Amino acid sequence: MRLISDDSNLISTILSGFLNFLTTDRKADFFVLNTPLLCPDGEIIRNLSSLPSTELKQAWQKQIEGAAVDQLLLIEPGTVITVTPALTALAIVTYNFLKLHAPAMLEKDKKAVLDYNLQLCHTIVPAENPFLGIIYDSLIEPCCQLWRKNPPKTTAENHLLAALLRTNPLSELKNIDLLLPAPLKNLAGSYLVHQPEDQESHDRTKPDATAKNNYQQWWFQAEKFILTPPLKRLLRDQWLSIPENSLSCMGLGIFLEELRRRGKKQFRTPILEFFEAYDYLQHHQAQKEGTLCSYKKLTIIRHLLESKNREHNRKGNEYFLKFRALLEIVAAEQAIPREFLHLSRKLCLQHLAPLSTLATIIGGERITMTPTFGTIQFSD
Repeated sequence: MRLISDDSNLISTILSGFLNFLTTDRKADFFVLNTPLLCPDGEIIRNLSSLPSTELKQAWQKQIEGAAVDQLLLIEPGTVITVTPALTALAIVTYNFLKLHAPAMLEKDKKAVLDYNLQLCHTIVPAENPFLGIIYDSLIEPCCQLWRKNPPKTTAENHLLAALLRTNPLSELKNIDLLLPAPLKNLAGSYLVHQPEDQESHDRTKPDATAKNNYQQWWFQAEKFILTPPLKRLLRDQWLSIPENSLSCMGLGIFLEELRRRGKKQFRTPILEFFEAYDYLQHHQAQKEGTLCSYKKLTIIRHLLESKNREHNRKGNEYFLKFRALLEIVAAEQAIPREFLHLSRKLCLQHLAPLSTLATIIGGERITMTPTFGTIQFSD
């Protein structure tokens, strides 16, 4: 497959077509075309941003309208959007990412362009507000959807999606079942006795000052996302639909518990709204299937935690970590929050509380090793 690096007009035309196809339901059609991979230098990227063609301007406007920024953030329709070099670079990387997964793509061609895309990705300034977070995510989301259907086969491909996701905390949180964001991965050892075996050695080292600053910035951005009501709903709906695997359970467990500890009153509602929706969906799914078992995942977790196999036990703790913040709130308040009508006693006390005696729980602010539920009083 050809690599185009210096033909500005052709690059502009391809990007316009790519952005237009992202807003249609026929995305696959674009990638069966024999369009080249794009490897422009910084000067061309800046020119594409500051002096875009009319076609490219219209394509960007269509992409932004398709991202529903005005609806999610209640800004005036038709607001002028500044397309920065970072946005243009992100569009190029996502275009190349999807082309790299095309059936006709040869391995030798992939190696030739992966390094370029990784380097370009590292130059992209992360989304620093909800506005940019939504636009970034509209470009990144197709890559994540493709990843779930066709997981990468090489380490380099893994690194490329990781680099893409790290440009946007909103996308990282939405796709927490694919990769753990670095700030959450760094905290895994504070919650789990045995860290996941697939973590690389450099992930176990203490972060330097620059990494800590980046982590703090990530949390600042993540808090803004979760406190913006439309984005809070967007994240909650996504978390309820993604696979309930060990990564999503670990990531959500650490994220929600850290939110609880950072601002108990401020983040209490988003945390409990998620678990209320989770509980409601479990009941709904059981009724739909005509079964009495509402919490299949919790049954699996119990078997894993009761196992004498160390690997199974570790996996059970990872899954159970998802519910840490809920149990902490119930234990601290000595009651199930009554304003959340679909958050049931069955989930909190009959299923989750007994599991806390089996799990290896570390970290947090409690003195005792497990929540105490024996003195909770309930009213009808």
